[in-house]
Amino acid sequence: MVRTYLSIDLDYWYSMDFFPRIFMERLFSLDVPRLVVREHHELCSHINSIDESLDKVVNIDYYSDLTEGSQFHGSGFCLNEGTWGNFIEERHCHHFHWIYPRSICVRGRCNSDGAMGYCNSDPNLNPFLIRDTLTLCGWEKVTKCKGARSFARFDLSSVVAFGICFSPCWSEERHRKILKKMLNDRLLLVPDRIF
Repeated sequence: MVRTYLSIDLDYWYSMDFFPRIFMERLFSLDVPRLVVREHHELCSHINSIDESLDKVVNIDYYSDLTEGSQFHGSGFCLNEGTWGNFIEERHCHHFHWIYPRSICVRGRCNSDGAMGYCNSDPNLNPFLIRDTLTLCGWEKVTKCKGARSFARFDLSSVVAFGICFSPCWSEERHRKILKKMLNDRLLLVPDRIF
């Protein structure tokens, strides 16, 4: 069986009227470890704490959050919301799969030439567009696909843990409020600092 960690960033639904309530309800009904955080990189320790090796990390996100491992927007390489994919421990480095919402996320080859979702700064070193990803970013396999508007039929059978981040600087308040209410209704209280 494939073992998947599902990582969800609310910014995926930025400027969309749609919010996947049914999908989220199905996700919350899973009896697996879960974590809700403010910023995406806060999920790293949760992913790295999974006892057994994972086959795949699926990142549902507007941004790729995986870089070439050298620079991020001109700053020194460090853990942040756009590089967390590079900080998953080696024992988990098998397959990183990014599900993005719009074609503009992958237009171009890097974040400086019109690709609104890529986090890499060098157009020749994009982990989603080259073959030697193990050397470039530490993952054996890196893939991407454009997601559908509906996640109602998303197969959750391989999910062994999941994490959700609010990303308040990048997501919309209306989506954060919907998710916070869903969590509170399930008695999964969300600290105000996350919201």
